[in-house]
Amino acid sequence: MVMGQCALWLTESSSVLIASMEMKGAVTVARMLRQGFGERHPSREFIDEFKERTENKLWIYDQTDNVSIEDVMSMIDWAAEQKNVKHIMIDSLMMCGVNQEIGDNQKNFMAQLCTKAKEFNIHIHLVAHSKKPPQGLKNYIPNRYDISGSAKIADLAFNVIIINPNNQKKRDREENKITSYDDPDGWFIVDKQRNGEWTGNFGFLFHMESLRCTERYCDKVDQW
Repeated sequence: MVMGQCALWLTESSSVLIASMEMKGAVTVARMLRQGFGERHPSREFIDEFKERTENKLWIYDQTDNVSIEDVMSMIDWAAEQKNVKHIMIDSLMMCGVNQEIGDNQKNFMAQLCTKAKEFNIHIHLVAHSKKPPQGLKNYIPNRYDISGSAKIADLAFNVIIINPNNQKKRDREENKITSYDDPDGWFIVDKQRNGEWTGNFGFLFHMESLRCTERYCDKVDQW
């Protein structure tokens, strides 16, 4: 969902391919339409505008379930060489034909992604799920060592950004407790930035009607 929001803005100046093997391409686009429109039900006029603005800038790899490593690499080659795509978003690691029990398989897959990124001078964004938090810790803050699988996933990545929801706020709402609108609905944690100087975190609020992360509480977000 966050990558879809990022992809909207990236298409303003670049080109993006989304390979979301965990949901159908039509669902990915429907979410992005809602994010772009800023409301739950996009108008026909906006849908037409969306098509025009993303023509040859947004590509969807419409393949669900597991995809072999070879097919992932072929997809990257095609996107970079044939369509000049600069950002490739892969959701997720566990759907890429990588053996989750063998660390070397994950290491080799990550190494191949890094090689492709450098070869074509592109950005490859990979979703990786996190381990379960330590038992008994309700408000545990994850870090790059909590990525499920081999430690080499984080070691080889140039940047690691963790999306950490505010589960305490969610529990408070479910129990009808008073919750300040100013409390973040979650945090983006920049836990690694190889070519940058800053790491840290910043909070966001979640706008349900548009499925967007926002900087501040608002009843309505601006249209993309």
